[in-house]
Amino acid sequence: MADLGYDLQTAREVMEDLSKSNWIDRRTRALIVEFSIFNSNMNILVIANYFFEILPTGGVYTNIKIEMLGLHSSETSLAQLILFCRLLVIVMMVAYFVNELVKMCRRKGSYFKNVWNWIALVLIITSVTAVVLHIVQEKTTSDSVKELNKNLYANVSFHKALSLLDMETTFLSVVIFLATLKFLTLLRFSRQIIFLSITVRLAAKYLASFSVVFVVIFCSFAMSGMLAFGALVESYSSFLRVCVSQFEFLLGKAVPKFQMAKVDPLLAFLFSSFYICSMTVFILNLFIVILNYALGEVKDNLDAVTQELDLANFMTLYLTQGISNIFGKKKVKTSNLCFKYL
Repeated sequence: MADLGYDLQTAREVMEDLSKSNWIDRRTRALIVEFSIFNSNMNILVIANYFFEILPTGGVYTNIKIEMLGLHSSETSLAQLILFCRLLVIVMMVAYFVNELVKMCRRKGSYFKNVWNWIALVLIITSVTAVVLHIVQEKTTSDSVKELNKNLYANVSFHKALSLLDMETTFLSVVIFLATLKFLTLLRFSRQIIFLSITVRLAAKYLASFSVVFVVIFCSFAMSGMLAFGALVESYSSFLRVCVSQFEFLLGKAVPKFQMAKVDPLLAFLFSSFYICSMTVFILNLFIVILNYALGEVKDNLDAVTQELDLANFMTLYLTQGISNIFGKKKVKTSNLCFKYL
């Protein structure tokens, strides 16, 4: 390992010594460059890692990873607000856990027969895990900073704190997904959501066959683009990146034509034009046609969904009346609502 120091002159001297000593020769297989930059104004530590793998064929595989680690202080008002929000999340999580525990004790074995109860348990477990990981990550970061303050020239690694931060982000994403899923269940009484769910159910078999064709064509473009432009274009350097990039192109992101043109201008133009025309103009429009046809079938057979629509109207009016009662407006009896819609 070569330490480049903390100033440009020292780094140049170290690099010259490495070059004279043939530190990188024909037997070198990998080179890792790592450095950290601290922004005192934003109180953010940036850790950059550049990985170069020298292949036996003579090529070089590169991988760049830049991560940020926030070193929050409790002295600013923003930091105090963030701390208050964290405590509020913990309080809400404890209250939600107690509520689910009471339901579990009352219903006993029947509690576990409901899928949404299992989702609630997973939500509680992931939330607790995310909180624990956050506390451990903060403690690890604080210990690393204290070690660095003792000796500013010491090699202090923040990789453990970054790994914990990645794990925390993963669990938080699961928590947000499950919480959003539970929130969307409240929208099942909306007329638009009912129409959408019935339309998707009616078009399920058509969408299944369509998805097979879509996956085949999408993977064909992904493999072709990776073979043609993977050497110079970062978005086509791996299959996962190709899939993400092509989905972004479908959503309107600009295709990197200038980077692709470095390989072959004509090939880049033909590939990008054919992909946009075939996927956006043809495939997506075919998807819309399937949903539009199913929606037309639903509208032509409204009698089959009258009960669900009546329930949606009842719940909407019941919720509106409940909000009106909070603000002291005229109260409508629930029995009248039930008689009107049931």
